[in-house]
Amino acid sequence: MANKVDAPLAIYVEPRVLSLQDTHRIIVAARGTELESIVPFTIATGLRRGEVCGLRWSDIDLSSGKLSVQRAAANVDGKVVIKATKTRKSTRSDQMQPEVTPYLIRHRAQQAERHLALGLGKRGGDGFVFDRFDGRQWDPNELSRKFTRFIRRRNLPRVKFHDLRKVYGSYAYDAGVPLKDISESLGHSNINVTSAIYVHLMEDWKKVKATKLDAYMGSMLREARTASDSG
Repeated sequence: MANKVDAPLAIYVEPRVLSLQDTHRIIVAARGTELESIVPFTIATGLRRGEVCGLRWSDIDLSSGKLSVQRAAANVDGKVVIKATKTRKSTRSDQMQPEVTPYLIRHRAQQAERHLALGLGKRGGDGFVFDRFDGRQWDPNELSRKFTRFIRRRNLPRVKFHDLRKVYGSYAYDAGVPLKDISESLGHSNINVTSAIYVHLMEDWKKVKATKLDAYMGSMLREARTASDSG
């Protein structure tokens, strides 16, 4: 019987974390381009690029802010196909932060005007949330290339489209969202995956935690130590 060999540990590259100021620059620079709505949406939800491209209007409830991730777009042999999400945990529902809704409402109105001008008619809930200016569905690979060109031409911080998902995770962690909730929002297979990706942030927060605890109880500990020494 062959001995079991442990699978090699996955090596994670530290995410490129953007400051809020840099993120603001990217979102503002995207105004008027095909990326105008898809960039802030991805930053604010943390969806994978394929999930963003495969999202339909029926997956979003604008009144409640509920988001359902059921499928993903992928490039297979040069064609865009819609398939099931990456893993069982990837199929998920989430609550969008309130500020996402105004972006989507404006985007839907602009999209409807474009479709009317293109002669595409009115599309219902089965229509894709994000599409090209000419009405074509986004190819996830082309979306990444488009974003990279946009970043370079505008002389913006060098990030890839996939980094926007990691920016979401970083911001959520900085905001104090529990790691378990972040893992569920990102659709990770388990919390260990999330921990491995954001371990550098966890180390930073340990220092913050220690500083806060020292501010809260440090003087008490010092006084107790001094009293003990003098006694």
